[in-house]
Amino acid sequence: AGRRRGAKLSKAELPVVNRGYSNRLSRHTMSRQRAGFTLLELLLGIAIALMILLIAIPNIWGFFSSRALEQEYEEFDRFVQRASRRALDERRDFVLVWEKEGITLMPDQPKIEDQDSELDQFQFREGMEIVIERPAALMEAPPMEWPFWRSGICESVIVHYKSPTGTWTAQYDPRTCRGTMLESSQ
Repeated sequence: AGRRRGAKLSKAELPVVNRGYSNRLSRHTMSRQRAGFTLLELLLGIAIALMILLIAIPNIWGFFSSRALEQEYEEFDRFVQRASRRALDERRDFVLVWEKEGITLMPDQPKIEDQDSELDQFQFREGMEIVIERPAALMEAPPMEWPFWRSGICESVIVHYKSPTGTWTAQYDPRTCRGTMLESSQ
């Protein structure tokens, strides 16, 4: 109202005219700059992924190792169960005999027909060692033999197993010939 025509306005008095150019330009420029990841972000993401992987690998390896150790125990236990069943089925005594290459299931009193039959064996693999303790044995240093009687029972033993996969110790019940794992480690 009190201005004269043609007088210059100060910057503070200039009307703000926004035609949208500056906003569109800055949004366009920003979106083009942020279209991908920076090298730093990529390296950080890779480093985090590697750390997670390094944490997970021992757990995954431990799972597979423990499963392999369980399978080795189950394989030995099946062999022991076959010895027990055979003694019961054939109504005669059998013995598991430790030899250099493995454990052999043999009749305690061989018969003539046993000469033609194939012996059941548990083969030792490389680095495998199986030792038994016979706490009920009457001798001070009993032989590495484990008897299974025709009645379906066996001598109580503690089996110590060692292989590249790990170790386990199991105690076998004389009434059932079933093992109970006492400890295992990888």
